Amino acid sequence: MTVIDHVGLVGRDMHAMRVAFERLGFVTTAPKLLMRWDSKTGERESLKQECAHAILEQSYIELSAVLTDDPSHYLAPFMRRYQGLHILALRSSDIDADYGRCARAGLEPTPVTIATRDVEYGTRQGAAQFRCFTLPPERSPGALVCYVHNHTPEIVFQPEVMAHPNSAIGVHGVTIVASKLADVADHYRVLFEQEPAAHDEELRFESGRQCIRIMTRHAFVARYPGAGVPAMPCLRAFDVIVRDIGAARAYLHATRVRHQQREDGSLWVGPRSACGAALRMIPESALST
Repeated sequence: MTVIDHVGLVGRDMHAMRVAFERLGFVTTAPKLLMRWDSKTGERESLKQECAHAILEQSYIELSAVLTDDPSHYLAPFMRRYQGLHILALRSSDIDADYGRCARAGLEPTPVTIATRDVEYGTRQGAAQFRCFTLPPERSPGALVCYVHNHTPEIVFQPEVMAHPNSAIGVHGVTIVASKLADVADHYRVLFEQEPAAHDEELRFESGRQCIRIMTRHAFVARYPGAGVPAMPCLRAFDVIVRDIGAARAYLHATRVRHQQREDGSLWVGPRSACGAALRMIPESALST
């Protein structure tokens, strides 16, 4: 079963990104350089990217600041479009098997590499380590899709950084906005190993309590009035599950973040408040009924 490991927002100003997410009620970790580790030499090389995180119970939100203007940086094609939500990381329990599956399907994955970052929060500190690979933009329209095998979850997921004032506990899903839903879905069908369910102006891949939506611009602006769509296809929105929607609402009121409430009880804030993405907060109770 395909699971979203984390989502990532990409920008230039790490301080501004952290301030924005703390106003939304997330606890964020101190920024750390993302590194590539060479297993043969033991040396670490900077990927010219610093990351901070809102760690949830089984997933997280990554805030990435790109520290270079190098056009060959792997995030450069996305930064040229706009700053915002760009990364969709899928969890892998067998990175080599997932790599082989993507390669056989003609998705042209990059070689598997080892990424690492230092963790200095909580009681278990050290170097978090991940094996991962990415798909080229033309094979994963609208997003940087990567597969990640976290070898050190006990370092990443620590209770000291998981008590968020908005009561967030997990990533529920993402929304890709596209003009040709079927064409985009063709690329993601291989990743999710299922056929999408058709809804009104939307195709949906569902797995457990998570969901990947591909919808038209018309459907998106109807659900997120005023959010806008900077380009298509694009990863424009993501959802988090909160235990207490009242606590989330109260926090947004206290920090004076503009938000709207839907008939289903969820709340959402626009891209200006969430670093270039529409963010929806869904009450956990709505998913268990």
